[in-house]
Amino acid sequence: LKLVQEVLQSAAEPKALVQTASNLLSSMTQLAGLVTLPRRVHTALRQIEFLPLSDRRVLAILVLND
Repeated sequence: LKLVQEVLQSAAEPKALVQTASNLLSSMTQLAGLVTLPRRVHTALRQIEFLPLSDRRVLAILVLND
């Protein structure tokens, strides 16, 4: 989980952060992922958390600044 946090903190822009989170989830689960961003220009990602649900499942929580 620390590695995930370190990798995500290195992403400077919201688009890069969401893409990095998607790539991490995909590599951890070996499943395809879909990333979408709101069309609003001023929406900012305030926080992202990963909670382990089981050995192979993770819940991603994204908090936006709206």
